[in-house]
Amino acid sequence: MNIIITGSTGMIGKGVLLECLDNPTITSILLVNRTPINIKHPKLTEIICADWLQLSDIEKSLTGYDACYFCLGATVSTLSEASFRHTSITLSLHFIKTILNLNPNMTLCTVTGMGVDGSKPTKNMWMGIKGEQEQALVQLNLNKLYIFRPGYIQPMRGVRSKTMLYRLFYLFLSPFYPIIKRLLPTFTTSTVEIGKAMIYLTKHSHNHIFLENNDINKLANGLA
Repeated sequence: MNIIITGSTGMIGKGVLLECLDNPTITSILLVNRTPINIKHPKLTEIICADWLQLSDIEKSLTGYDACYFCLGATVSTLSEASFRHTSITLSLHFIKTILNLNPNMTLCTVTGMGVDGSKPTKNMWMGIKGEQEQALVQLNLNKLYIFRPGYIQPMRGVRSKTMLYRLFYLFLSPFYPIIKRLLPTFTTSTVEIGKAMIYLTKHSHNHIFLENNDINKLANGLA
């Protein structure tokens, strides 16, 4: 399989990338990033694209792919509402529509968050914008669209958040993760399980577009 990954310099995207590198069914991986990830591997090709609204120069490199694991995100605590909307809606949808036009049969996996529901009004800015993103993707009527809604995500395999506050948060909670997962299994997943679930969904189909923590963890273990 040939895979496109976005957001691989972030915590979720890098976790997904590591699972793809280890999976023998994936033969090539194209990273589209805004800043370099500085990882070398025979499977990897990286494109640095500063302006995701100007993709014409790289379109030829975006064809021939089976799936896109769209992990581009923005830290809401460091951005204004306008900037967060620009990244989550304008840039994201432009890129996704571009690659889908070039690869109409590809699988698209992306990540929003637990509690997001674009069909319901909310006063939470982050959830509202992510809900808009979800609804815009659903309206594309894709054959294989999967939207992950994780809760607490445990970073694994040395993956770290780029945000210092989040790194401290995970540093504090990591020793307790086995207990948290045992006590609150429906609220937790990990970067490893997200990556494995995305790979599984590229090879197989699932009845649901929206995947909660339980769904993600089951799919990671090969359970439809």
